[in-house]
Order: sequence, then structure tokens, then C-alpha cells
Amino acid sequence: MKYLFFTLSLLYLNTLVFSQPCKQATMLQPGLKWEVTDYNKRGKAQGKNHFEILEAGQQEDGYFWKIALEVFDKKGNSLTASTTEIRCKDGVLNMSMEQFTSPETYEGLEDMDVEVDASEIQYPTKAQVGTTLPDARVTVKAGSGGMTLMNIETIVEERKIVDEENIETEVGNFDCVVLEQKTTVKNKILTIESTGKEWFLPGFGVIRSESYNKRGKLTGYTEITSLERP
Repeated sequence: MKYLFFTLSLLYLNTLVFSQPCKQATMLQPGLKWEVTDYNKRGKAQGKNHFEILEAGQQEDGYFWKIALEVFDKKGNSLTASTTEIRCKDGVLNMSMEQFTSPETYEGLEDMDVEVDASEIQYPTKAQVGTTLPDARVTVKAGSGGMTLMNIETIVEERKIVDEENIETEVGNFDCVVLEQKTTVKNKILTIESTGKEWFLPGFGVIRSESYNKRGKLTGYTEITSLERP
């Protein structure tokens, strides 16, 4: 499974800034759609994740957004579809790690029973260089007839905000903070460790990510590639 951490991409382009609290994110409206594309090291698309905000509202302890997520392979075939939520409390966005699963993970699993066990991953709406963030993990199991045929666990740790940077994408330029982190992917046979970088727009989400092997070579990246406002 290839490293993928951007999948939750840009929700609002021009008004989210580093210091805004949760209440400012109520500008996110149902009907907003966007996609994130997964590329290999040569820049060839390997799949896409499509997102749409279905519902937004306020809870006693903060705000929430219900989101439809659909994963497509590199040929445009739908691999899996689900709904998930983003929650914001005390200036921290909480997202399910299910959103950060590579499209390649689901290839060949269309006729199997798939189970996803995901923790939440946190991003502050007010981000400062030097801030460390909690670990997160997601496990994807697939099987048939009660037999488990695949079990992949992804762990993200050593997450730290290291810089601020303006990044250009197909849908605009954004002033982001840069996170570095370590990712471990393991199953019964293999354990693969890599490092990664994320360009995160505080109060919103990751708009680009890159993964590197132990030698520091780029192995793949993700980036927001389309956005439709309601």
C-alpha cells in the first residue's frame, strides 16, 4: 500500500487562515465537492478519492461535517464508497483515518467483505511551527466466507509541524504549514517504513502529501485536483 495522506483536501479556498477557530469553518456548505489524485513517483495517476459534503452543523461540543467518500482506481472504476465525518472541537479538526487509505489498497477487493478500523487523526486550526501532533492508525481487513485474506495496518507517528510554505496546485495557491511524519505499513509478511510530508491548510485539511523511502527517494504523492462549490 502506498502512502497517502492528503486525501482530505481543500474545503474552502480563500477565507481559512491560521488563527481561525472552529466556528469559522461553518462556511463549509453541503454540496461542496472535491477530489484528490494519487500519483506514483513519475507523476502518473494511480487513483482518485472523491469527496462531497452532505451535511454540516453545530453540536454541543463543536461542529461537524458529514462527508461522502468514494475511491476510484486508475481506470476510473469505483472501488468503495462510504460516509465519514469531520469534527472540530476546541480548535482541533478530528478526521477518521479511513479517509487516508490509498486507492491501491482496495484493488481486487470488490467481491470481498471489507472491514476498516480507523482511529482519528488530528489537525489544529491554529498551527505553529514546532507543534507535535498525536499518532494515528488504520487497519483494513478483507475476507470471504469468514476467512481473513488480507490485513493491512498503517501507523502514522512522529508528526511535527516544521515549516510554513506557499504551495501551488491546479485549484490555486495556498499558504500552508508543512508537517513531517513517519509511516509504517505492515501485514503478516512485510513491514514497510517511510517518511512523509504534508502541506496542511489550518482550519481545513491537507492539500498535498509526499512519501519517501528509507533512502529519501520520492515514492509517490497526492494532491487536490478539482473543486466544485455549491
